[in-house]
Amino acid sequence: EFDKVTYNPEDKRFYFIKDEENVGWLSRSCMIKKESPETCFSFAKILTDICSYYKNDADKLNEILDLEANGSFKEALSGIDELLKTITSRYKLCYLYCIQGRVLFCSTTQFKDEDKVKEIVEKAVASLESSLRLMSDDNKDLLPEINFWMGMALNRIGDISCRDYYIKALDTNSPDDEDIVKDSMDLLNRLEEEATGPDGIWNDYAVDVGY
Repeated sequence: EFDKVTYNPEDKRFYFIKDEENVGWLSRSCMIKKESPETCFSFAKILTDICSYYKNDADKLNEILDLEANGSFKEALSGIDELLKTITSRYKLCYLYCIQGRVLFCSTTQFKDEDKVKEIVEKAVASLESSLRLMSDDNKDLLPEINFWMGMALNRIGDISCRDYYIKALDTNSPDDEDIVKDSMDLLNRLEEEATGPDGIWNDYAVDVGY
């Protein structure tokens, strides 16, 4: 959890530092007895080196999000797979499956073969469904985002049920979801325009399905 550890010979304490702030200390006698300041400085350096090797879940997730932002989808998905092996928190798993679904969907831009795209989209849908199954009162704030990406995935393979998820994504009053609401409304309107056109799905539905 810490960025570095320092030793102060004046008060004979080790300081554990995170984000340039002292977050706690232990007295010298608790850790090293009858050692010179030089030894304590060396020990603090060793602890700092250990800190640099350790990455907590938040650090790993930030790396995954950076990879996604840079278009390194394969590496991001590999990082998600590794993180899924160690996480047990229901909330974190729900969020991680949502991220996995989003990254899988976004990775389809790198493929031209429609069969391959459909295969990836189906995996994205499965991840988002896993996220929905893990939904609880503690993580309902994720629901608009999950519904939006589910709509995007289904829309990509021409599944008209995507409109249901766009509509569900509108069901939020959080200012954090403003972009999701706007994009969902735009996509829903565009979908309705296409569906009512000369070759639209609603025309087919009206003709093919009995009253």
